[in-house]
Amino acid sequence: MKKLRLYILGFSFIFTACQNNLEENPRPSNLIPQDTFQYVLQDLLVLEGYVQNKYRSLPNYYKILKREGQDIFAKYHLDSARFNASFTYYSREQQILNDIYTKISDSLNMRSFSLESDVSTQKDSISK
Repeated sequence: MKKLRLYILGFSFIFTACQNNLEENPRPSNLIPQDTFQYVLQDLLVLEGYVQNKYRSLPNYYKILKREGQDIFAKYHLDSARFNASFTYYSREQQILNDIYTKISDSLNMRSFSLESDVSTQKDSISK
């Protein structure tokens, strides 16, 4: 989970560092709403972290990531073209993308804390 947080922060810095405020950034007509985009991106980042840890073989990694990524798009009724257009738009909007990554990081931290608490509680009940 800590690796995933580092990936999220790394992506955030990469995309915001590449931002050029002088470029025009037209809003796509089919832009994914910010809150939905956050959930989709979070699911994709969690998937990528899982696949990266479980599958070391590059062909398997890409095959599984692509298949499962399509399942995430289906879950949110999206296609890759709409996601890519929205991702391009949000990646050029520094503050919005930073807010999205901050919310994702906070959500994953809460999830991690919850899982750690559950494991700790289970260990305590087993030892009693």
